[in-house]
Formats: sequence, structure tokens, C-alpha cells
Amino acid sequence: MTEFEQVIQQYPLFYLTATDQNTFASVALKILSLNKKLILLPSSENKTDLRLVYTDDCTSLFVPSIQTKSDDFYIGMMTSGSTEAPRIFAFEKFKIDYTLDWYKKIYNITNNSIILSSMPTSYNFSFVAGILNANRNNAQYQYLPPADLCDFIKINANKYDKTVILANPIILDILSQKQFEANGNILIDSGGAPLSTKAIKMFREKGFDLHEGYGLTETASLTHFDQEASEKSLGTVGYPVDSSIHVELETVENKPMVKIFSPNIGRHVDLEGKFIDESSSCYLTTDIGRFDADGRLVLVGRSSDVSINGFYPKDTLEIIADILGFKCALVQHLVNKTVNIRLFDPELLSYEEQFKQKVSDALNIPMNSVSVDHVSGLLHSLKLKRKK
Repeated sequence: MTEFEQVIQQYPLFYLTATDQNTFASVALKILSLNKKLILLPSSENKTDLRLVYTDDCTSLFVPSIQTKSDDFYIGMMTSGSTEAPRIFAFEKFKIDYTLDWYKKIYNITNNSIILSSMPTSYNFSFVAGILNANRNNAQYQYLPPADLCDFIKINANKYDKTVILANPIILDILSQKQFEANGNILIDSGGAPLSTKAIKMFREKGFDLHEGYGLTETASLTHFDQEASEKSLGTVGYPVDSSIHVELETVENKPMVKIFSPNIGRHVDLEGKFIDESSSCYLTTDIGRFDADGRLVLVGRSSDVSINGFYPKDTLEIIADILGFKCALVQHLVNKTVNIRLFDPELLSYEEQFKQKVSDALNIPMNSVSVDHVSGLLHSLKLKRKK
């Protein structure tokens, strides 16, 4: 028995990190197959309150410094920290199984499909929609850096009945520059990347089956998906993926915040694997939303955003869509009623005056109330940072 196997047998709960994302995936599946509890740990997180029990050239396993009997859960995942300090939310196996049933329905993958991601394995989207989903359906999963992923798609996509891309702004930016047409078997889950409806149309016109969806670490990665992918559903995240899920808008500080009711709400756990809060069927998110005329959910901002003369960031994103084209941009409406446009592509900075003029005219605010900058730092989930 190897040292790794001995360690795995010894403890009931592990925190896992790895420098190679594909190795992370295989080690995580091994631990879960042995009915051990697992918490995915981003490499950047503080480990001072954990004890290292195994390490090699790639993988590190930690256990709680205080050994107590942890509560009954299957997997724990850490929130990204884009709006508050990262927290661990844990899920019983039946909740993960529900989510995987939903992903099977919306992705329709088979044993001849592949799921691709450039997001670190510790991120809920890549782990649940990618690794666990592929494992459940005997499909392939592969992590590749963004440029390599896009090259892989161009060369190999036709080898599979379905190629699913768990997208982020980096991948979308590179794909938009690739000179090839998709043949309909490439499904892009935008993963909440801030795309205008114009950009979505442009990707679809190139043959990419691009859908917007919604889900949080706290909800096991998935609640909504735009399965229609129609003209009417453009700009929405669609309807809930299951009849057991529904959404209400709860007014908090005069903002319509998204409140999700789902059987898959996670529970906050401490470092010893103990549940901190009671089980709940609902979760009040930090997202501002509204419904379209047919009841589809539209995400219009975050709790840190304000309405400016009736406009939210989603509206402003649509106003600048003609300048952005395929590109992503994070729009923020700040409390002093100024607008910040954060661009992923630095070349778009040359259009700074056009951005300012369009927003100024539409929102009826001075041009000097609009700022434009370039995002260089990224969260571990590779989403655009909301904080400077």
C-alpha cells in the first residue's frame, strides 16, 4: 500500500489542493469513491488552521487540526469571495445527485462527449458541471489553459457527439477571435460571464450553441439554464431547471434581491466539518434580479450596485453592446451614482470616450461620472473581479 493509500484510509475528512488541475480531478474522485468527505481547497486559501498529512510534487492533503467527528456531508466547496469573505458550503450526496440529474438533462451528454474547462478544479462550476458530471455519465473531462482549450476545440470538437465548454471571459474572448465555424455540437455554458445579448447572438451565428445559466456555490452550481436559446429568452438565464426550484425577489435596501428556493441549498461548515447553520430550503443571494414578461429570470446587478435613473448594470451592458461586440465587460453602478466599466480586453480601452458618451447619453449622467478600466487581476474562478 502506498503512502497516499495509507493516508486516505486513516482520516474521514480531507481538504484537497493540487497544482495540476487534472490530477486534482482524479484524486478528488478517488477520495469520494472511498466514501470519504472532501472539501475542495483553492491553492490561494489560508491553510494555517489545517494539518498537512500528505504531499507530493502535485497533490497536498490536509485534515482539520482538531480531530472531531464531522457532520454527514459528501462534498464541500468554497465561495469565490467576489462579494464577501470566502466560506465553505457542504452538500449531502443526494443534493449533488439531484444537480447531476439536472446537468444531464440540460447538457445531454453521453459516453462520447467531453467537457472542457479552464477554471481551477476547486471552483464549483468546473467540479460539479465538469468533473462529477462527466464521471456520472462516463464522459471525458479535461482542464486546459484557455488558449490550448480553444485550439483543442478547433482541432478535435468533431470527434465527439457533444463538446461542452464551461466558459469564462478569457475563453470567450479567444473563441471570438478563432477563424472557424462550429457545426452545432459545441455547447457553451457561459457560466455567468457578462455578455450582452448582441454578443450571444454573434456566437450563435458562428454555430456555437451558447446558453446562459445561473447557479452558485451555495446552490450546488445550478438552478437556472436558458434551454430555449431563443430570441425571446435572450438576456435571461431562463427558467429553473426543475419544478422543485423557484425564485422570489425580496426587497433589500430598495433592491430586488434574488431569493432561491431549492432542495439543493448547501450548509455553511467550519474547518472541522461541522455545520454552522440549520438546513434551509431557501437562500437569499447577493444578486439583483427581475423577471421578463414570461417569467424568465434576468440578472441585472449585484448587491453593491445601485439603480441610476432606472438603469441597472445589465441595462448599461446592453447600451455599450455595439462597441463590445463579442467581448465581455463587467459594469458596476456605484453608490455615488457613477458607472465603472471594467474591460477584459485592453484593446477596448481605445474606445473609452465612446463608452463614456453612450452611457452618459442613455443614463443622463455627466461623462465624468463614467470610468473605464482594464481588469488584470482575476479570482480563482476566473470571473472578473468586482473589487479594485
